[in-house]
Amino acid sequence: MYGLEAGAGGALKHLSYLVCNLDKRTHDVTVVVSRLRSPEECDMGAEKMQLSGARVVFVPMTTQINPIRDLVSLIRIIRLLSERNFDIVHAHSSKAGVLFRLAAWIQRVPMVLYTPHCFYFQSQQHWIKRYLYYGIERLLSMVTDYIVVSDCEARILQLYPGYPQAKVRYINNAIKFSDYPILKTVREIKHELHIGLAQVVIAGIGRLEKQKDWGTYMRVAKYVVGVRPNTTFLIVGSGSERKKIDLLIAEFGLGKNIICTGHVTQVEKIYSVADIFVSTTLWEGLPYVFLEAMRYQKPIVTTHHGNDQVVVDNQTGIICPCGDYHAIANSIIRLIDNKHEARTFGKNGYHHMIKNYNFEKSLEKHNELYLRVKKV
Repeated sequence: MYGLEAGAGGALKHLSYLVCNLDKRTHDVTVVVSRLRSPEECDMGAEKMQLSGARVVFVPMTTQINPIRDLVSLIRIIRLLSERNFDIVHAHSSKAGVLFRLAAWIQRVPMVLYTPHCFYFQSQQHWIKRYLYYGIERLLSMVTDYIVVSDCEARILQLYPGYPQAKVRYINNAIKFSDYPILKTVREIKHELHIGLAQVVIAGIGRLEKQKDWGTYMRVAKYVVGVRPNTTFLIVGSGSERKKIDLLIAEFGLGKNIICTGHVTQVEKIYSVADIFVSTTLWEGLPYVFLEAMRYQKPIVTTHHGNDQVVVDNQTGIICPCGDYHAIANSIIRLIDNKHEARTFGKNGYHHMIKNYNFEKSLEKHNELYLRVKKV
């Protein structure tokens, strides 16, 4: 059984990859996912997983802590586990990490795994909250056989003493090239998105949530457009911050230079027209958008949040301090003005991804963990 509360974004993409590519002759897969965060995106992911032969069950799970609703969700998960003799529970993301690991412990499931997709305590600014949530992670690690993390998350854990490193397994995210075709219809796509052919396109892709710091992205856009007017910024995604973003667009007078696309199913269209990929996020695990950008040989400008093994500063992109819109904007201008450097970063990123983020290896490593289960 796989469990996921965040039925959207990179966590859903990661889970879909795993579920759709596991050999159904040897794996009987049930996926439990919540539709509360993004129903449309979740339904599309669920359909893919069902077509691959998996059973998908929807259980409402809230993002925020809600004792009553969380207890109801936990009871439903326990009931689902009692219906079949599950050998493995693999929880994804923080809320599911709590609910599914508790349910698996109560039901005495032989093997329990957890993939955090960025530890929740990373997002806490106040040290008391940060160490409170870290304490919860440590407590739940006692009923977890393996904690599956990317290299970036592993480096975060090294900052926190006492974490059970013996249970940690390093498996980086990876993408299948067949899911990301190269499109040569740039003119048509720009016309479809109402972008002028001469415009330089900056793409920001991700959930419209506080974590991604879209306010800084907007300030970056205002600064860049002020000195390079022939620039268009894309905001690709959906989420709770959309109204705030619309208000900032109006306040900054950027209606002609920022396009909010909403959720885009064919994300290859965005990468086909983008010249530079930009991320202003405050914290991350290993974002799929970085791998996607590198697949399309796009230079990356991002904030510093422990991902300097993915985006190598001044080799595959440029890393700037979180919230420093001047540094981010000037890095974008640098790449706009130096096309040779931008192309070099893009090519370097492509080769870096090929070497270090191989999909077949990622799937194989998951399979190796699953086969360690001791059936009872």
